[in-house]
Amino acid sequence: MQNRRVLLWAATALVAVDLVFFSGASNFLAAPQSRILNQVLVFGAMAVFGAAARRGNVDLRSPLVLPGLAWIVATTLTGLLSQRPASSLEAVALLLLAAPAYLLVRAALAQPWLRERLDWLVILATAVFVVAYLLQALTQWIAWWSVAGPSVPPLRPGDVGLTVGTVNAVALYLELLAPVAVWLSWTRWRSRRITIPFGVLAVLTMVVTGSRGAWLGSLVGGALLAILIWRDAGRQRPARIQQSPIVLGVAAMVAVAITVLVGPLLLTRLLSGDAGRFELWNAAWSMFSGHPISGVGPGGWPELRPLTHISDAIFAVLATSHNSVLQVLAETGLIGAAAAVWLVSAIARVGWRAIRTAQTPAERRLREICLAGLLAAAAHSLVDTQFHLPAIVLLTMHLVARLDPAPAPSAIRVVRPRERAALAATTLAVLAGAAMLVPIDVAMIRAQSGNGALDRGDTAGAALDFDAAVALHDLPVYRLGQALARAGLGDRAGAAEALVPMDGAEPFTFVAAERATLAPTNEQGGLLGRIEADGPYDATATLAAALLRFPGDSRAAADDLAGAMVAVPTLVYSTRPAALFDDPTWRAAQEQAVERIGSIDPVKASGVAILSGLPDAVATQRGKVAAGPESRALDLLAAAATGNADIDAARALLRQNPGSAGVQSVLLMLGFQAKSQILIDEVRTVAFTGYFDVPIPPMELVTDGRANADWSVRLPRYPQASSGRQGPKRPYLPGMVTIEPVFRPKG
Repeated sequence: MQNRRVLLWAATALVAVDLVFFSGASNFLAAPQSRILNQVLVFGAMAVFGAAARRGNVDLRSPLVLPGLAWIVATTLTGLLSQRPASSLEAVALLLLAAPAYLLVRAALAQPWLRERLDWLVILATAVFVVAYLLQALTQWIAWWSVAGPSVPPLRPGDVGLTVGTVNAVALYLELLAPVAVWLSWTRWRSRRITIPFGVLAVLTMVVTGSRGAWLGSLVGGALLAILIWRDAGRQRPARIQQSPIVLGVAAMVAVAITVLVGPLLLTRLLSGDAGRFELWNAAWSMFSGHPISGVGPGGWPELRPLTHISDAIFAVLATSHNSVLQVLAETGLIGAAAAVWLVSAIARVGWRAIRTAQTPAERRLREICLAGLLAAAAHSLVDTQFHLPAIVLLTMHLVARLDPAPAPSAIRVVRPRERAALAATTLAVLAGAAMLVPIDVAMIRAQSGNGALDRGDTAGAALDFDAAVALHDLPVYRLGQALARAGLGDRAGAAEALVPMDGAEPFTFVAAERATLAPTNEQGGLLGRIEADGPYDATATLAAALLRFPGDSRAAADDLAGAMVAVPTLVYSTRPAALFDDPTWRAAQEQAVERIGSIDPVKASGVAILSGLPDAVATQRGKVAAGPESRALDLLAAAATGNADIDAARALLRQNPGSAGVQSVLLMLGFQAKSQILIDEVRTVAFTGYFDVPIPPMELVTDGRANADWSVRLPRYPQASSGRQGPKRPYLPGMVTIEPVFRPKG
């Protein structure tokens, strides 16, 4: 018996740690091996669940079973009505596979010996997570200080996120883990010397993440917890307020006045720099309004996103709409929304009842913390949805299960025939989900093999692999691989044929550019018009339009080329490829690009104009730049352009103004102009630490660039983030011209 317990505990701990912190932690971990490992682990857990349930060791009578079943039915139904059946098939299969997972988590917490060990795991894992993140942040701050010297470093340094992907995920983990872990540490040791530093570190970590969504969620959850604690203490509203409507009315008026006066300031801070979120929310709403009853289908958001307005490449490939309510409405419509409301309200009722029926003050406080943590995560999800991650779902189940405790094993009754029938249906659902995933997983493996073949130049092998992947699971990314392979074999007609369904499913402008490249001249107009109408969020597609317009329509070609230069400013001062564009077209594009860049960022426009040798544009743009560090940086760049680079002065200026994006942008240009690796490295250090990114290095127009070219201008993370799969490293047809770096000082 003891050996069995040890084995079960070891397996539980390993699976939990892997799903929470590794293979299930990030949507950017798109390797087929990671996805399949998750499925195998979940299937194994479901097998354990089935065996335990048949023996009566799992209580199937949770009040959340019926609302959960409604959510499964709603998801399955909307999947059948999906606008993207292939993507919804996988979403439904995964849900069926993992359907009983909540009851398994609940059963594990019902075992006293296992719950005690899980409590220890929560404490230890949270402590390690908090310390590891602070150390990771400290490494970024040390890098900042190495350049900037003694100074206040930025929050959210470098957007580092340990093994969980992003800093927003770190913050959400803290909301779901840290409060419970801190309280469990107190109940274990009753030591302020342990619990207070633990809590302070957790709060400090939350602040360091700089996640405004998590701050909002924490305030909402903290407010609920404060109310519950006040209620537990038996506090009542002051009698004077209870008896005086006038006082109550005055207080309400003051509250409204404060909200009116201070609210806009808070709102401005909360939404600063979040135009992209509004764009994503509008996209989700348009999907819902187009299909209000059933939505576009579970998992359909990423593929339908290109049908809506895209202002920047990063917003094209995000996996969610960054609002859980809109995400549910967009993908499952009113059917899913009704089921979701039922499930969420059922959890709220269960949580409230659990608090009222807690047998000890410590248990009541734990349940209050769990409910507050769930509310915090829910509020956070209104601006940053992450419930598509297995790790977040598991952590949420953990908190819900603590609010919905199963009876102790000795109190579990014999499984009745009706429950056996329900268990049989559940088993069939799990098996159906697993069976549905088999061809999907095989397709992933074949596509991964096809990507490797493309990298090696084995286009024949790649064609076979992608054909097999499409036959098993017809996803847009596989169609793209199919098109690249066929084009590599010289089969332009086959490549064009493969791109048609790709374009129909995910009509990104780079796909339209590839189709236009393959199409006869008389059929290119509509595709080029679509690229130009969508705007230059994909600079390579806009460049392709310019190339196809030239020389027949030089004016339109210059306009498109200028759009590419605006998206990639360093392209303005790149070398003109004589075989691609003539000098008048290139010069017209340069002048137009500098003017357009200058309407937004005159510092950057001045820098590229200096290096482009456009004196009139330099005078115009410099006139917009006030005296200050940015102006001094431009003076240094102008000197460097004439061969008089002062690297020491540039480094000193960066040290004095490490947080200036304008200084960073100009000095990076200077570093490449003067071939100073030390200046380039220092600019990149402070840019990454403060802004999670660095200014774009010098770019050139390249034909058939390297598959793994660093800094290549292409949709970021496409198609990995959009479909959860890794795609071809160079998603362009042979012979296409792209925008890539051709010079890097020795590092």
